[in-house]
Amino acid sequence: MLPNELISSLKGVPGFDEDGFIAAHHQSDPPVSIRVNSRKWIPGKTAFPTEVPVPWCDHGYYLASRPVFTLDPLWHAGLYYVQEASSMFLGQA
Repeated sequence: MLPNELISSLKGVPGFDEDGFIAAHHQSDPPVSIRVNSRKWIPGKTAFPTEVPVPWCDHGYYLASRPVFTLDPLWHAGLYYVQEASSMFLGQA
């Protein structure tokens, strides 16, 4: 549950959508995204189940579930990096 003080402090902010804010913070599982290393990634050969491209990043993907990254040899080999999709937007700038 979000603290009432936080919600109260945001109510005066122009454009604040209380219902949307609460819904976004009560998702059961946050989205998981990765950015692939284009120098090592082989399209069609190395893939995750049900990956969905991040619209603003050619090398970003959302995953259907969160794997245990530290057990994945592809992660250790540097084929991909765990990165929040919002951080990938910098490439658009």
